[in-house]
Amino acid sequence: MLRIDQRWGETAKSLLERAVSAEDPHLRRRFLALHFVASGDSGVTAAEKAGRCRAQVAKWVRKFNESGPQALVSGWQGNPGKALAAPELDRLKEAVSKPPREVGLRVGGWTAGLAAAFVERTFGKRLHPETVRKYLKSLGLSFRKPDKKYVLADPGKQREFLEKLCRLERARSPRSLTIFVDEGQLHQDALPRKGWFLKGKARVDSTSPGKKSSSSTRA
Repeated sequence: MLRIDQRWGETAKSLLERAVSAEDPHLRRRFLALHFVASGDSGVTAAEKAGRCRAQVAKWVRKFNESGPQALVSGWQGNPGKALAAPELDRLKEAVSKPPREVGLRVGGWTAGLAAAFVERTFGKRLHPETVRKYLKSLGLSFRKPDKKYVLADPGKQREFLEKLCRLERARSPRSLTIFVDEGQLHQDALPRKGWFLKGKARVDSTSPGKKSSSSTRA
């Protein structure tokens, strides 16, 4: 049974607060796993919730119990160094801006591990995915889901609907209700996956919803 040493003054609540406030996603996961343990979960359950194996969670608990919260913080917090030259960084940035299949990789989306594989294959340099992740962030990229831009949306019809709704609300009786009857739309494109995007440009065009794929039920 894994247990959190009380001598560091941490509780399940304070560990959760550390997880929420941590900027490093890896650190968030570590403190979140410790939060589950401190809340009474077994090592197996805490590992499942944190998305790691029990041995890894046990290692984090042991490091915490021996040296406190700082033991979970990565010792290296600086820039990724100069393993890649400026032309190589430009090529990496250009590659990540395209789907992996367009640069010869047979997978769906970019991850730090996949970018590290691209670096090794293209430049002959073996780098840890965490190092490559820091490179990508330094290039102005962020790992997130893209927002959808609905290209079939009609701003004019949207404004017309809002104007009619405002007139209706002003004219209706105080005891009446406005009831909306909406359509159930069948999305015609896949849900966007997480990937590396330039900050402020994480957006993909979507043709959903389509008129031929819609259905409505009226009362």
